This record gives sequence, structure tokens and C-alpha cells, in this order.
Amino acid sequence: MDYKQATITGDSWQRCLHIEINNPSGAIPSIRFDEERRIALADGTSIGTPAGSINKDLTDPSATFPLLDPSTGNPVGATISHGEVYAVLWSLYMALAAQRDQIAE
Repeated sequence: MDYKQATITGDSWQRCLHIEINNPSGAIPSIRFDEERRIALADGTSIGTPAGSINKDLTDPSATFPLLDPSTGNPVGATISHGEVYAVLWSLYMALAAQRDQIAE
């Protein structure tokens, strides 16, 4: 028997922990979703362990996927393209950079 071994009760799920977008000049942008397995124990303790990653080169801006409601996982009835995601993230970057630059002035 292992020292202080115990039977535990809890829940487990997989989630995206970290997203990295690579936007090299003059090359194909890509995105990586790093995943983790979360375990929530009955006593409130939560443990996360690495669970792999998903990598995607954004070679086709017209490729689409369904939008999901993050609180339910259900489709919301719309799609979005890889190009639109790129535009949204670029726009967010530009807005945040402008805010930063305005504060620095």
C-alpha cells in the first residue's frame, strides 16, 4: 500500500489552458491551443496536468467553423471564418496598442 493512499471523488474535464498565435512577417500565421486535464476533487482542490495541443496553420482565410456559446457549448447559429478571427485579433491588438500609446504620451 502507498503511504497515505486515499480513494477520491471528483470531476475531470479537458480545456484550453493557453493559446499562442504566431504571426511571422511574410509567412503563414498559425495558432496553437495548449490543453490541460483538470480534476476537481470533492474537497475543492483543483489539479491541472498537460494534455497535449492542437496546431493549425491558417492557410485558408475562407475556412469556417460554427460559433459556440462558451457557457453551454451549444451552437449559436452562426459561423465565422479564419480570416474573420484574424481580423478580430488584429483589431484587438491595434486597439490595445493605441490605448497603451495614448497612456505613454
